[in-house]
Amino acid sequence: MLQRRGLDCQPERNPCSMVSYLSKKKQQEKFQAVVYNLPEDMTDASLFPNGRPHQFLLDSGIKSFKIVKEVDGSRKLIGYFDTWDHVSTRINNP
Repeated sequence: MLQRRGLDCQPERNPCSMVSYLSKKKQQEKFQAVVYNLPEDMTDASLFPNGRPHQFLLDSGIKSFKIVKEVDGSRKLIGYFDTWDHVSTRINNP
């Protein structure tokens, strides 16, 4: 069961909610890797100097990323990849 605008969505009972259900399923197919304890100087601006991706991003094969700040003040970078093979390669060859 999914939540959408405070209402319960059950795709098996309501075909209109199938869009929400499929969207949620698609999100589960993303391949992700996380870099913990980012240095303070690693920011969106430093990863895109002059509007171009830093070599770190190009070499890693990351298709998109986000930087998350945790409640305890630590930061992490979540990288999204096209395939599990790309994630596996990056994990095995940091």
